[in-house]
Amino acid sequence: MDLWKDIVEGWWYQLKWSNDDAIQVFQNITNADSDFSSMMKWLKDALTKLPQSYGNILLFNALTALRPEEAIQSIKILHNNELDNYLKDNTILEHYKYPSIFIRQTKKPYISVVNQTILVIARQAGDHSYTALRLLIKRLQ
Repeated sequence: MDLWKDIVEGWWYQLKWSNDDAIQVFQNITNADSDFSSMMKWLKDALTKLPQSYGNILLFNALTALRPEEAIQSIKILHNNELDNYLKDNTILEHYKYPSIFIRQTKKPYISVVNQTILVIARQAGDHSYTALRLLIKRLQ
């Protein structure tokens, strides 16, 4: 029990606790409208409607689990050919090397594991802003 208390209270783990209503959190998790298959259905539908340069941003975002703005910044880094500093062994994107973009108070993505298919998707993604992507999706709905 002391070990768990040390982990919870220890500053080095940087654990954060939310004050969300437990019932609301449970309902959000079990909501059929926000489950994985619903998300995949929405993504597939969006990919059929969006130009490929925009759709690839969403696809890269889903495959890396980055926040939308982080996915766009990651794509920009890849487009700028900063591969020597960012891509390790053609399989790991080292986000921690860009702390001003990726390291925040919550959800710190230190790395993303990728393969050649994901890298091709990123290379074929357009140089669009998150706002432009969001507005296009809203307009096409």
